[in-house]
Amino acid sequence: MEIKNKIASVFIICFIGFWIFQFKNTFSNREKRIKKHNISYGQTIECSHSSKNGGVQYLDYCFVLNNKKYKNSVAFELKYLTRYQCNEFFTNKTFPVVYYPDDPSNNMMIISPKDFGYYNIPFPDSLNWVKEYIKEE
Repeated sequence: MEIKNKIASVFIICFIGFWIFQFKNTFSNREKRIKKHNISYGQTIECSHSSKNGGVQYLDYCFVLNNKKYKNSVAFELKYLTRYQCNEFFTNKTFPVVYYPDDPSNNMMIISPKDFGYYNIPFPDSLNWVKEYIKEE
């Protein structure tokens, strides 16, 4: 009986240690992510739709940094817009782009309140209009 108690105790200690490590690592990575990015502004180009991914829209965008143009796409779920409506409401708009100074090709346009929160950036009032169209959980 004593061996089972020792095994159970070791298991519990390992389990608790694992979750402490996960918790600490999560916040450590978040702090690194928040500290290491820079912000620029990008122009949206076009929306495309993927029916494979349950109605996810892709918004192509570009931004210029040090006279070099970077292009990328960001995926987001819309509440009820078609691709054509997405193009009508979201193309030729300016949104912040988070990028990493050591590798600006590693970038992401931030559009939704959730995106801003991920990088610990306050959501601007000027983008409140996107809440009507973006589906967030």
